[in-house]
Amino acid sequence: MAPVENRRKPLVIVKQVKRMSSAQNAYANLYPNKVEPTIKASYALHIAKHPHLAKKKGETLKHRNIVLKELLSRETDEIKAEVDERRRAGDLNDKEDVVSDDDTVDEVERRRRRKARALQRKVLFFPFFLSSP
Repeated sequence: MAPVENRRKPLVIVKQVKRMSSAQNAYANLYPNKVEPTIKASYALHIAKHPHLAKKKGETLKHRNIVLKELLSRETDEIKAEVDERRRAGDLNDKEDVVSDDDTVDEVERRRRRKARALQRKVLFFPFFLSSP
């Protein structure tokens, strides 16, 4: 078998990128003591009215987002400005990793990165994938 001559540098798969959170998430992060009891009480009432939705996947998050949007719309302009400032600053933790493709990278490199990410996911989530019996 012929040796591979065109080896590339190791790929840095995980790259930190600041992302803008939604206004509702920024509001919930700024005022958790004010928001969480209201959300829990509202969800309890919602489930009491619609018990068939209690075990529906994503219903809790859907209802949480609706309540947060409504609460934020009732807030004063000062709080809305503070939430917008927090949102633009970014709520991304230093430990949280986000993968992104640069627009300056050509299609071949993008395809190579996608394959590398797919392999990394398989190795991380299915360690038995590479082990031989």
